[in-house]
Amino acid sequence: MTHITVVNGPMSGTQVALARGETCTIGSGRQCTIRIDLAGVAEVQAEIKALRQEGFGIKRAGGPVVVNGSNIEAVRLSDGDVIDVGSVQLLFGPPAAAPGGATNGHAHTGQMLGGFKLLEVLGKGGMGTVYRAEQVSLHRQVALKVLDQELTKDPVFVARFVAEARAAARLHHPNVVQVFDVGHEGSVYYYSMELMTEGSVETRLKAEGKLDLETACRAVSDAARGLAYAESLRIVHRDIKPDNLMLDHHGSVKLADLGLALTDDEDTGKVVGTPHFMSPEQILRKPLDHRSDLYSLGCTFYRTLTGKNPFSGASVKDILRAQVKDAAEPAHKANPQVPVNVGAIVQRLMEKEPSERFQSANELVEALDAVLRPPVRKGLLIGGIVLAVAIAGGAIAYAVTRGEGKDRFIEKLVTGPEAEANAKRAREAEAEAAYLRVQTRQLTGLALAEALEAMAKEHAGCEHATKAGDEAAKVRGSVAAAEAAAAQRQVAIEAHVTALRARVRDALGKIDFRAAAAGLSLDGVPEALRTDAALVKATEDLTAEIRGHAEAKLRTLIEAVEAARNSEDVPNLERTADALAAVLSGDGAWPKTVLPSSEQAMVMVTSARGDAKRLGAAMASQRVDAGWSRAHAAFADGSGILADVRRLQWRAAAQAADKVAAELEGQPAGAYTLALAQSLTRVGEHLGRITEAAQAGTLTFAMPGEAEPCPVSALVAEGEHAGLTVKIGPKHQPRPQTVKFASISADALAQLLTLPGGDQADAACVLGWLELARQLEAARTYLSTLDPGSDAAGTGKAAYPLNDLAGARLAEQLATRTEPWAVALRDELVAANLLATGLQAFSSQRNLAAAEVFDRLLLEHGRCIVVAALR
Repeated sequence: MTHITVVNGPMSGTQVALARGETCTIGSGRQCTIRIDLAGVAEVQAEIKALRQEGFGIKRAGGPVVVNGSNIEAVRLSDGDVIDVGSVQLLFGPPAAAPGGATNGHAHTGQMLGGFKLLEVLGKGGMGTVYRAEQVSLHRQVALKVLDQELTKDPVFVARFVAEARAAARLHHPNVVQVFDVGHEGSVYYYSMELMTEGSVETRLKAEGKLDLETACRAVSDAARGLAYAESLRIVHRDIKPDNLMLDHHGSVKLADLGLALTDDEDTGKVVGTPHFMSPEQILRKPLDHRSDLYSLGCTFYRTLTGKNPFSGASVKDILRAQVKDAAEPAHKANPQVPVNVGAIVQRLMEKEPSERFQSANELVEALDAVLRPPVRKGLLIGGIVLAVAIAGGAIAYAVTRGEGKDRFIEKLVTGPEAEANAKRAREAEAEAAYLRVQTRQLTGLALAEALEAMAKEHAGCEHATKAGDEAAKVRGSVAAAEAAAAQRQVAIEAHVTALRARVRDALGKIDFRAAAAGLSLDGVPEALRTDAALVKATEDLTAEIRGHAEAKLRTLIEAVEAARNSEDVPNLERTADALAAVLSGDGAWPKTVLPSSEQAMVMVTSARGDAKRLGAAMASQRVDAGWSRAHAAFADGSGILADVRRLQWRAAAQAADKVAAELEGQPAGAYTLALAQSLTRVGEHLGRITEAAQAGTLTFAMPGEAEPCPVSALVAEGEHAGLTVKIGPKHQPRPQTVKFASISADALAQLLTLPGGDQADAACVLGWLELARQLEAARTYLSTLDPGSDAAGTGKAAYPLNDLAGARLAEQLATRTEPWAVALRDELVAANLLATGLQAFSSQRNLAAAEVFDRLLLEHGRCIVVAALR
């Protein structure tokens, strides 16, 4: 089964099995399968899913995702692929300790491993075995390093090994062994690299004991050039030793395993290295930089020149203690054939404090070049001095060997004042020659001071010895002053870099990119320090860091706009578009140093705002239509409000209408429904007052055909379709006379429903709703009899009943009232009258007239419940 292995970070070592049909999410969100709770990581930054045919793929879901060093949107994954999310690395492939493979977990000479045929074992080390192998596809011989099986049981080690081997393959330098490829077969992991035919410097030392001066200097110079390349990439090798200095067929030295070292920013605190060659800071687990490798190269240089290690002991602990505390015997004393100046180079490389060593590999290269290629002038000067001494010596010899006065002259030459003068001149000549030899070696700093002091000591009493001593004192003073100034400069630079980082990262923590960009200002930095490489590099790195954070934030804003657009969430679309616009323009816009180009994002803002406006209008229209549909549904036939009206359940009808109006508050349909609810409430309240008047005996009614009014004892609702019944006569009368509303004229009903001193509109309101119920009942009954297949249906005796236009008269009575309930009820009565008029024209086969009436009804009163109730 395929897994994702977390290589570093809080979840380091975690393995997640991938299954088809399930999505593996990676991000900072709590719901993510692999949670990376670090700054700059999106809630869901990446998703890994099974592909349709086979295998798995990864796609970016939030911030940037890097696969094998390249930013991706979506890509198919292969075993061994390295995924970077923020600062966390993940490895795709089978579990590291999975069994199987053609090798059954082991490699043997003569077998095939991947595309390589193993030819012979070249050596074994702590990580595994190195084979000479043939890469069959290219017919070339390579060195193939096969990892030890114990190491591959640790998935974190395997993931780091694969990632670092791939990084190593990107390194190219004449003094670095080239890594070609990394792979695995089953649980056997390996990488191929350039075959170094002459073995290592260690192999040669074991055979020869030590190297001659020139060979040793050239080997270390080649290694230093490789370390200069590593230094430019901020890579610390951590294990420089003769075993890792490889020789090609030209005799050039190349560094092995450089790309498999950690960068100085990735120091895990783990002690890696070989005791005889480890720097003090490496042993003490202090932060390392390239100067640690220079110390190890110094120990290696010592070994090549003297044939022995600078420190020894009965145990590893003793060796490590000596590395930290003891001073090694100078190389030129351990081997007198080593010149003092070369010994000084070794001594400086092996200083305990990194600040006292060579500060760069290039500085070491220059020092060794001075040893390997002395200027021509140096030889001429020394030769001239020696020639002068020789000439002087020849003159003396001539005088000594002259025949005349031979004995007396010899005695005078040996014992007299002239002999002393000649001896002094010879000593001065030798001192001058020694002084000039020091001067022509192009030494600087302490090395020059030490050489001058040694020369002064050797030729004490001579004028040039005194001169050399004075000059050495001046050099030491200058070195001390320069070192003090350099130290002060370094402290100042580090302080400015620290302040710069603090300002920028504090602003980034608050997601304030304007403040972050302003934090890059060097206004408080002296002009002389502004061009310092460390400060310039820190400014460049922080600028890139700000841009990285800003680009991630911008992508988040753009994705939020797209998500709101896709979900048609208008308020969110407007809000996210405004948030995006705020960082692109106006007072709060990010500066150009943060966001160099924003034209494309501004186009998105304009587009999003246009989409929000169009979607808002469309959704508003939909809300209006939905509101009217809800209102009409409430008045529909069956259990709707109109059914309560037909049953004369005025309070229930009013309450139901109020409820719908509350649901639709703020919409036209809500206001209209509220007005109808108010009219229904008015009907119920007025009929209550009529009932109270009847019970009090103050309500009278003139029966049809009678001149005198009679007392009304009650108004009774009898049955769903019976309407109101008026009971005439005193309340104690056993069988009061009853009269149905349907048989009473409109004028008589208006008289009955108008209380003395009351509002005449109340009677119109009651009669209006009764008329609406009557008209709708008649319309439904008529329409239910129609046969779509018969033109004669609904005509003749089955025609729509004649309408006395009561609705029109009631509408006229409400014409002067402007309250919402009166306006709404009047519109419904007008619509009911038009409906009746149209149905009457249709039932008499006046189809054109009916069509005109119905068109007017739909056009002018399409929102009325009269129309909606019949749909």
